[in-house]
Amino acid sequence: MIVDFHYKVAKEFIDLNHHLTETGYYHYAIQGIWDLNKEHKLIDLYEKYKIGPIIFDTQIFFQKEVFENEMITVSPRLKFISNDGRKWQRTIKIFRENGGQSAHLLSNGAYLSHPTRKVVTPPKEIVDAISNLNALMENHNLD
Repeated sequence: MIVDFHYKVAKEFIDLNHHLTETGYYHYAIQGIWDLNKEHKLIDLYEKYKIGPIIFDTQIFFQKEVFENEMITVSPRLKFISNDGRKWQRTIKIFRENGGQSAHLLSNGAYLSHPTRKVVTPPKEIVDAISNLNALMENHNLD
């Protein structure tokens, strides 16, 4: 199963310095999260239980430039999850086509109930699915 995702950097995300914009990094990082959720059927579970991940904060750390038409690899990973699965921390690393790390994002989040609009503990089925995905991701580190 896929846990890393590859994208070609589009011109629309290139700035006046001819490298990937801050919003471009964020765009590809979040696209990687969406693709991970789709690939592992988590979106179906979120819809079933009417909950979804919510982000409290994100930090971006830039390391190397990325340029237009360059292929990048986006590698989302779960860094921490509370025992009840309610709160978590993720990291999303972005690698250049030569394998060097370009940036990483660190986010803290939880699960939001759609009906109540409050942070909730996810159902066991979601906690189990996340645990299984986390085990798979630990075996595919790119560092």
